[in-house]
Amino acid sequence: TPLVGHPEPAGGMDSSGAEGARERPTLYRAAIAGTLLTLYFGTNVVFNIYNKWLFSGVLPSPILVTMTHQAFCFFGALAFACCSPEWLYLRTELEGTVVWTKLMIIPFGFVLNIGLNNISLLFCTLALNQLIRSFAPVSVAIASYFIEGKAYSFPK
Repeated sequence: TPLVGHPEPAGGMDSSGAEGARERPTLYRAAIAGTLLTLYFGTNVVFNIYNKWLFSGVLPSPILVTMTHQAFCFFGALAFACCSPEWLYLRTELEGTVVWTKLMIIPFGFVLNIGLNNISLLFCTLALNQLIRSFAPVSVAIASYFIEGKAYSFPK
């Protein structure tokens, strides 16, 4: 018997709604992904507008802002690593200089990206800055080709 106020399922589907349950996670995941992408790109644009305003007169010192940003990120990550329970994250031991070298390229590139972005806001328009930043995936693909030997192809 169907619940009061709920129509009986059509097409011989049981009252558990098994077919609808398969569709909901896909739509739910797509909505979550869309929301997260919107938040990411929205905050990226907002922070760039704020930094352009900040570096255009209030605090024309992008290197100081970058250094303090990285220092706070380091201390936040250190506090998380020291205070989080062991079951939350199981660290893989790093062995060999090749692994350490590849790993150290990531923070170096990250700091270089943030620092150069902040400095560029002093000398170019926000539109040009956003255009240059939109090419970040291309530069990552090129760097991964030369550093790790990865090759990417277009989907068919």
